[in-house]
Amino acid sequence: MPDFVARMPDLDLGRGFARRWNGGDAASSHLFSALSWMFPRGERFFIDVARELAATLPLSAQQATEIKVFVTQEAQHGRLHLQYNAVLAGQGFSDRVTPLLTRMIDRAYRRSPLSRLAIVCAYEHLTAVLGDFLLRRPQLLAEADPALALLWSWHAAEETEHKAVCFDLYRTAGGGYWRRCALYLPVIVNFSRMFARQYAGMLHEDGAWQAGQRWQTLRSTLRVLLGVNGAAWPLLRHGLAYLRPGFHPWQCANQHLLNGWLLQFQSRWRAVGAPAGGGRQQHE
Repeated sequence: MPDFVARMPDLDLGRGFARRWNGGDAASSHLFSALSWMFPRGERFFIDVARELAATLPLSAQQATEIKVFVTQEAQHGRLHLQYNAVLAGQGFSDRVTPLLTRMIDRAYRRSPLSRLAIVCAYEHLTAVLGDFLLRRPQLLAEADPALALLWSWHAAEETEHKAVCFDLYRTAGGGYWRRCALYLPVIVNFSRMFARQYAGMLHEDGAWQAGQRWQTLRSTLRVLLGVNGAAWPLLRHGLAYLRPGFHPWQCANQHLLNGWLLQFQSRWRAVGAPAGGGRQQHE
């Protein structure tokens, strides 16, 4: 297995990109771009919570290093998505999720550190499932701007790679089954609400609901979300799996997807920081 390491993809978002950067289709572009608005503030929260708990625990050297790599990966994701979102803002799109996300994070800090980590585990599971979905369906980005195709596949690969880091930290901290499950449903509701608000707003600002474009936008949206190979079905299937008492993220053994991405794009990224080494261990 490859070393577990943070990577910086070789791309320049400063040059900008088209509003409808994915095949000229509003829905196929904004389904991704709506997610981007959620990442910088959300990933900062993930980093802070993981660091907070890790600082209180007697971790093995391997686990401590994996958390450091996780933090670096998430920081890199947040940095590039800030650049991405700056381009979107320059195109006239509004940020509708940061105020909601900030309020939710403020409420999370009224809970215990372990409950905050359970919330992070739930979000990390969602992003890992979406990453797996994208890596299995590269055709979703076949007509995309090459820089954004690289950005999204890189993000998906690293979400796959570190999908168990916070989950394992939660177990090390003594986190149990019922707390993890009780906080999963609110995360699903909040994630869906934020995404729907941002996506609908972007379609409106892009004119994609106007007469003549409305039905194409609706068809594209339903195809990606609810079609035979749509995102809703793995989210449902893996969401139910998350509720099993013996669940672990690596029970979905998709290391080959990460390996395939690393092989395909090996000339398009550079390592950042020291690797944890030994690749990702599969759950026994």
